[in-house]
Amino acid sequence: MEGAGTVPGPLLAWHWWALGAGLLLLELALPGVLFVWLALAAFALGLLSFVLPLDLISQLVLFAGLSVASVVLGRRYVAGLPSSGERLNTGTRRLLGRTVTVTAPIVGGVGRVRVGDSEWRASGPDLPAGSLAEVVDSRGATLVVRALPPNAPGLPSPTGLPNSDRPAPALGRGQGGEG
Repeated sequence: MEGAGTVPGPLLAWHWWALGAGLLLLELALPGVLFVWLALAAFALGLLSFVLPLDLISQLVLFAGLSVASVVLGRRYVAGLPSSGERLNTGTRRLLGRTVTVTAPIVGGVGRVRVGDSEWRASGPDLPAGSLAEVVDSRGATLVVRALPPNAPGLPSPTGLPNSDRPAPALGRGQGGEG
């Protein structure tokens, strides 16, 4: 029977593997990327304790060291991964340069525009509803727009063709054509 002041025996390899599995479950349940590195340290220590006879104090010290090393190396690895260039919560940046339609007049610098099948808050010069504008910036969830001239090249026309691709109008009577 163990006395009150004795240190318990060493943990077995499966204890560390169970701890690693629990840490992986925490990684799935919580935001961030930390517990995966601690789980890696627990799995590595489980392998070490399976191969080498280690007392409890040695195991705890090794776990602390392996945890620090795996977190540092893991963060360095993740920082070196290629990025898509777009950060989380900056989806409005993909709308830059897009032509939008004003749905609620922009008065006093504030209105609404239609982008695809959704409406966005917009800021910019005063524009009536139905005007075309171009997204030039974003501030949070507000799109900053500028007015576009009605016949700007590349804008959709009533025929469905961009203005630069519209066929030339047929010349009729009094316009230099045959009559």
